[in-house]
Amino acid sequence: MSNWQSIMWSAVDQRGIGFQPIKNSNELWVVFFVVFIFMVGIFLINVFVGGLVDFFNQIKSSETDDRVTFSTPAQREWIGIQYLIHK
Repeated sequence: MSNWQSIMWSAVDQRGIGFQPIKNSNELWVVFFVVFIFMVGIFLINVFVGGLVDFFNQIKSSETDDRVTFSTPAQREWIGIQYLIHK
């Protein structure tokens, strides 16, 4: 999305098919472009973060014990030994 400002100003200057552009003839396009950029940005961030949260929830639900969700096999063995010692 590089150089979107030049596209926005071209849209602001347009008057219709077959007419020459006039500078700032349709300034309402500025509002449209700014709102569009913000809404698309927020939507994409929500989709990305939602996907990450869903992925980590799937990983967490696939494990049986919360203590070993993101641990290596050596760490899981250490946790098991600690559990047996303190039992």
